[in-house]
Amino acid sequence: TIGYRGPGQKNLDISAFKKLRITEKFTGQFRAEALNDFNSPLFQGPNVSYGSSNFGKITQQRNFSRLLQLGARFYF
Repeated sequence: TIGYRGPGQKNLDISAFKKLRITEKFTGQFRAEALNDFNSPLFQGPNVSYGSSNFGKITQQRNFSRLLQLGARFYF
């Protein structure tokens, strides 16, 4: 095997929750989540197939782009 170093990794996920008291018995929760908030790409390691035309090149991304999620939950 060939030892190699890939590019650095940075990722930031943010979430916010808000609890709401509806009545004495019922409570609600609102959620907002942002995954990969700054839309930073995480690249796959370089190709290590010696003799390949892509040797040493980074050709793939291994994470997803920014993802936003909203959710609601009710407790009773």
